[in-house]
Amino acid sequence: MTEIIAHPEKNDVLCGRGGATNNHIGNRRYREIVSDHQTEYLHAKKRDKQSIARRIVGIVRSRGGRFLKKTDDGTGRWFDVGEKKAREKTSQALREGLEARRDEAELTGGAQNDAEGEVGQPAKKRRRTNGQANSSPHLVSQLGAVPSVEDFSLPSLSEEDYEIAQFLFEPPPPSAEDATDVVAV
Repeated sequence: MTEIIAHPEKNDVLCGRGGATNNHIGNRRYREIVSDHQTEYLHAKKRDKQSIARRIVGIVRSRGGRFLKKTDDGTGRWFDVGEKKAREKTSQALREGLEARRDEAELTGGAQNDAEGEVGQPAKKRRRTNGQANSSPHLVSQLGAVPSVEDFSLPSLSEEDYEIAQFLFEPPPPSAEDATDVVAV
């Protein structure tokens, strides 16, 4: 049997529309929690997004909060919507405003890495093809020839970025100690 609640408390999250719902103290706190997790959600892989929503629901519930919806009987009473609806509401809240956050992340360097391990770029969705490599139409000439090296441009690196890249991708020169470990063939 569903418990009927006469009055929402300060940690409850009210489901529904309108100013009263939006301005409820529990909803304001909830939006802060969601906001704190949106960047993580933006850069998370699909399989990890549900666990982020589940974690937020857990935070609300651990503080004594419930996810409440008004009953349809016109009495002004409330009931807890349950875990599934709470996760759905939270997933939706995490998605809201993500386009603006995604644009901001791209401008400021954003997250640490995506599926390719590129620093500062959010994960990009890959378009599926029927066994063919994805190719951008502007890279292939009208004759269908393979583009040459001149068709590509590389971003210019600052001196600091170049030194970091050099450090990451070039092995250090061998030391005298390394040279004694080499066996003549």
